[in-house]
This record gives sequence, structure tokens and C-alpha cells, in this order.
Amino acid sequence: GTLNGYSAVGNVVVLEHATKSGRPLYSMVAHLVPGSVKVKAGAPVRRGQVLGACGNSGNSSEPHLHFQVMDGTRVESSFGIEPVFGQVTVVRQGERSIEAGYTFLKDDVVSQATGVAARRNGLDTTLR
Repeated sequence: GTLNGYSAVGNVVVLEHATKSGRPLYSMVAHLVPGSVKVKAGAPVRRGQVLGACGNSGNSSEPHLHFQVMDGTRVESSFGIEPVFGQVTVVRQGERSIEAGYTFLKDDVVSQATGVAARRNGLDTTLR
């Protein structure tokens, strides 16, 4: 792919999540294939729904999915918030395990995530 210094995230979908605190959080998936986004602005989405195809748009040289939870809608002006997954299947150094309360670790291969929450100021916030 071609690196794009003007659009770091490339083709992106940002989802707004209601929280127990009443302050919304946002999750973002970025570097989607141009023209592959399957959702419309403002439309509700459901768990398991396809948002778009994994690609390398933006400032990315290889196809991958960038996932981020944040406190605003724009990556350039928002603070990132650590996502916590209720349960995931993880492959780490060739060993497969199921982990609850999982947070990302570099080089982990993750699948079948359920129950996403986010840690904001040390407090767990459930994303609905």
C-alpha cells in the first residue's frame, strides 16, 4: 500500500457507546478498504455486524485493523481509553487460552471477543 501522511487512520468507522455514567465513549476501527464500509452515519449497529473490510488505507503499509476506544469522536483530539474484553480466545507465543478481563498485549492474536468494557480513570465502564 501507499502511506498517506494526510490521513493517518484512512477509512474509518467510529461507534458511539452509551455508558452507565451517562458520558459516551467511542470506539474506532480504522484502515478499512476504500468503499468497503457497510454502515451509515447515525444508524444503529449490532454485535457481529460487518462494519467494513480490513485494509491499509491511511498511513499504513500493511493490511491490519486498528481498534481504539476513546473519549471523543476524533482520534486527533481524543484521549485513548484502555479496552477490557469480557472473554477472548488468545494465542500468545503459540499457546491458545481463553482469558476473561483481557486487555491487549503486543503480539497477541485475539479472536471471539465478548463483553467489551473500558477503563476510564481507573474505573470500569461497560459499553452497551
